[in-house]
Formats: sequence, structure tokens, C-alpha cells
Amino acid sequence: NPYGIDLPADFDTVTITGTNSQANAGLLSIGDSGSSNAFIIGDGGTMRVQGILALGSSANTISNLIRLLPGGTLIVGNNVFVGNTNGAQAAMQFTGGTSALFSNLIAGSFPNSTGTVKVTGGQLTATNGVIGIGNNGSATNGFGVGTMTVSNGTVLGSQVLLGSSVGGQGQLTVQT
Repeated sequence: NPYGIDLPADFDTVTITGTNSQANAGLLSIGDSGSSNAFIIGDGGTMRVQGILALGSSANTISNLIRLLPGGTLIVGNNVFVGNTNGAQAAMQFTGGTSALFSNLIAGSFPNSTGTVKVTGGQLTATNGVIGIGNNGSATNGFGVGTMTVSNGTVLGSQVLLGSSVGGQGQLTVQT
């Protein structure tokens, strides 16, 4: 692999915690060829991704996750894809902390893919792009299943699109 890190494809966890702890990447792909991988940020930790953040980028990869805990910060300069290919399943969980996504957040846009976004604390900000749930950022494209749940958290977005006219399914649940 080009990064010099040789980890098994499945069951890997990376955790960034502690004041002033940070990781910086041009591109971050979680579950590119495996399942049950996690990236956890909290308690003063920061993850900065200059380019794309992709979760579940190979067919039939499941249970890949990025989790933002209280005190964590996630900054992404380009698109965020959750369930990024045919048959992939992935999730983003925000239980606290602050995130700034400077482009689109796309969940469940590919055939048989499932993308889940849960905001149960903290703040998710995506005001420079589209939040596409069950589509590819357009109401006329995307074939997967996307869900977004907001409960005791804040989502700031310029546009939220649910499902698509070609069969994508999008569900938004707002609860206390």
C-alpha cells in the first residue's frame, strides 16, 4: 500500500483523543476493502481531511464507521460518502463534538448500499453543499437507502434531499 501502513482489512480501529491530538490526511477511506473498521474522534482530538472522506468503498463491505464524540472535531474539505459503492453499508455517528463539512454529505447513493447518519449530540455543519440521503446529491440520481436521525444534536445544512426519482430511498427522523 502507498502509505506504508499494513493493517488487516477487517476489525481495525483508529482513535484520536486528548487535547491538541490531531491527524491530517489528504484523503481518508474507511473500509476500502474490509468490514467492521472504525475511526473515533473525541476528547480534544481533531481529524482534518483535505479531500474526500469515504466510508465503505468496496462492494459488500459492512459496518464501517466514523464516530465523533464530545470534544472531538472533524473537518472535511471535500465530499463525504457514506456507503460509497454497490452493496456497501457504513455509518457516521455524532454523539458530540463539532464537524465542518465543506462540500456534500452523501449517504446511500449506490444500488444496494446503505448509508446511515446519526446526530445525537454535537453539531454537524454542511452549509456549502447538499446533504443527500438516499441519492447522490441530486433528486434525480442515486439508488441506495439512506437514513438520517437527529436527536439532541444540531444539523446546519443549506439543502437536504431525501430519496430520488429513480428509486433511491431517503428517510429523515427528527426527535427529542
